[in-house]
Amino acid sequence: MMFKKISFLSLCFLCIIFLTGCMSKVDINTLNEKAAGYMQNGEYDKAIERLNSINDLDPRYPSTYYNLGIAYYKKGEYIKSLENLQKAISIDKNLKDAYYSSAVVYEEIGAAIQSSEGGEDDNAEKNEKTEELRCYKNFLSENKPAAAALEGDKKSETAVCYGYAISNYEKYISLSKDEKENSKIKDQIAFLKEEIKKVNSDESEDEGED
Repeated sequence: MMFKKISFLSLCFLCIIFLTGCMSKVDINTLNEKAAGYMQNGEYDKAIERLNSINDLDPRYPSTYYNLGIAYYKKGEYIKSLENLQKAISIDKNLKDAYYSSAVVYEEIGAAIQSSEGGEDDNAEKNEKTEELRCYKNFLSENKPAAAALEGDKKSETAVCYGYAISNYEKYISLSKDEKENSKIKDQIAFLKEEIKKVNSDESEDEGED
């Protein structure tokens, strides 16, 4: 099984978390409401525009960056999604949903790279993904040292992604009190660790053939 999504806590569930109670400016509240409406209607570009306007007025709120991360995820712009989720975490290191969402994004990037390298897509699909995958790999090459969950010496892009996903899932678990959800995430972590072992094993075999 190449990639397994967790159904109990989808990104749709995480879409809108606005700290409007902390915002006193009427114009920021209005932008919040408009962005929320656009997100619910699937108008992600408009939601991003409104969320960026909030940051222009006051960049202190982690929820704004969090929702930008979700909007970019919905658009399929994973690197921008991760960048905004990390900004949210840098402001509020206890924003557990940002860790979970980051894990999901990293896992999907890893699955896309693994699928491409594994030959599961036809040539046309691979050609369409080439530039996107190159961007992922460039992004990952700049961040490999932080992938503490990697096993062994091999550090392919797929393993790096899954390592990041594991790290973020584990951080989510440390902040969550829902034992049922945590149990399912632990199963996902175990699955990803097995995938990393497979990737490392495949790379070792390829090197042996060379």
